[in-house]
Amino acid sequence: MKKANDNLKKHEIIKEEILSYIKAEGIKPGEKVPSINELIARFRVSSTTVIRAISDLDHAGYLTKVQGKGTFLNRVEANTRPQVNMLVGKLLSFVNELMRGVEQITFENDYSLVLSNCEMSHRRIDSYLKKIFQEQAIAGLIIVPAGMSGEEESFKPVLDSGLPFVLLDKPIRGWKNVPTVLPDNTAGAGMAVEHLLDIGHKRIGFVAREPYSQYVFDMRLDGYRQALEVAGLYDPEAIILFENEKTDKLVEKLREREITALLALSDYDAKDIYDALKRHQIKVPQEVAIVGYDNVEMAGHLAVPLTTVAQPKYEMGVAAAEMLIDIIEKKAGTRQLVFQPSLKIRASSGSKAG
Repeated sequence: MKKANDNLKKHEIIKEEILSYIKAEGIKPGEKVPSINELIARFRVSSTTVIRAISDLDHAGYLTKVQGKGTFLNRVEANTRPQVNMLVGKLLSFVNELMRGVEQITFENDYSLVLSNCEMSHRRIDSYLKKIFQEQAIAGLIIVPAGMSGEEESFKPVLDSGLPFVLLDKPIRGWKNVPTVLPDNTAGAGMAVEHLLDIGHKRIGFVAREPYSQYVFDMRLDGYRQALEVAGLYDPEAIILFENEKTDKLVEKLREREITALLALSDYDAKDIYDALKRHQIKVPQEVAIVGYDNVEMAGHLAVPLTTVAQPKYEMGVAAAEMLIDIIEKKAGTRQLVFQPSLKIRASSGSKAG
C-alpha cells in the first residue's frame, strides 16, 4: 500500500514540475510542448509516471493531445480567469498564427485561452461542447470550422445555448448574421490570376487536391473564374482535381490541356504539384508557373520558393478575440469583418510566360 501512495505522490509532483517547466520555457497556448521522451529524460522518472501526469493535465484542460502530432499547451495556470475556448476544426499550421493573435488579446484582457482540436470529427465536437457547457468559467467561444459536411448540425448547440461566439476563417453553412471574421478568398484568388495574366500566361489552371473544404474551394474558384472571364480566357477544362496518389495523372492533364501556369488551392497542394513536375523533369517556372495559397512557413523554403497568397492570420485572430470580448462585455462593435489578402511574389511564378 505504501508503494502505491509513493507512486501517486511522485505523479502529482511531476504534474506540477511539468507545468513549471512549460511556464519557464515561455511556451504559449497553442504551441507544442516537449515530448514524453524529452520529459522522461529531463525529470528522470519512469514513462508510466510521465504518461499519467500528461494524461491528467490533458483531462484538466492544461494540455491537448493530438494523435500523430504531439501535445499542445492550452494554459499553464489554474482557471481563475474567465475562459475563452478556441474550437479548431483541424489543427493545421496556418491555424498557429490565428491562435497567436487570439492569445495576445485574451492575455491582455485577463481571459484564459483553451484550445480544443476537433480533428474533423463530429464526435469530438459533440464531446468538447458537452464539456464546455458544463464549465462555469467559460465566457465565450471562437470557432475555426474545418469546412466539412455536417458542421452546421454539430455546432448547432452553440446557437441554442446563447453562449457568445465568433466564427473565424470560415463561415458555417446556413448560419446567418452571426459574428464572423473572414479572409477574402475570392479577392486573393483573383489577385493570383491577375499576376499570372500580367506576366503573359493565357492557359492558367486551377488545381485542388481532394478532399478539400467546399467553402474555401468555392470562394477561391470564384475568384479564379472571375479574373479569367474578364480577360476572356476562362475554360472550365483548366480546373483539375487530384488525389495524393495520382499526381502523375495530374501532370498528364496539365500537358494535355497545355497549361503553362496554375493556381493551387493551397500551398500544400502547390508543393505536391511542384514535386510531381520535378519527377517529370518539368521546370518551374520556365515550363509551368505555380502560385499557392495561404503563405505557410514552408512556402518560402522550397528549392524554387513559392509565390503565394498571404492572409493576415495574426490580425484576424486579434480581431476575432476583440470581437468576442466586446460581445461578452456587451460593448458595441463590428460583428462582420473581412480581411484583404496580399500576394507574395517569389520565384515559382517567374517573371514572364514561356
